[in-house]
Amino acid sequence: MNNFKEKAFELRRLKKSYNEINKQLGIPKSTLSSWFKTDRQSLEVKKELIKKAQDSAIKKLKQMALANKEKWQKIHLGYRQNARKEFYEFLDHPLFAPGLLIYIIII
Repeated sequence: MNNFKEKAFELRRLKKSYNEINKQLGIPKSTLSSWFKTDRQSLEVKKELIKKAQDSAIKKLKQMALANKEKWQKIHLGYRQNARKEFYEFLDHPLFAPGLLIYIIII
């Protein structure tokens, strides 16, 4: 086993991803994949790294969903505030009441 391969296996046992090993040793990920494909310990590391990535992705998605919800709540609040303001501005307009009645009848 050459020195790079030994170092790669050592890093993999330390639960490093292919990307991390590639950055540290400069070994292509395709080579790492062929070296580790039959290594049982590497397969366990792979499962752990996948689980960790999935958990991280779920957490980020929940944060994004919450931020998106808050954004739309602010937008809708702005719409409601603007509608209240416009209501009182149009209240004295002579066509407001007839227009409102037509709107109610149509709906």
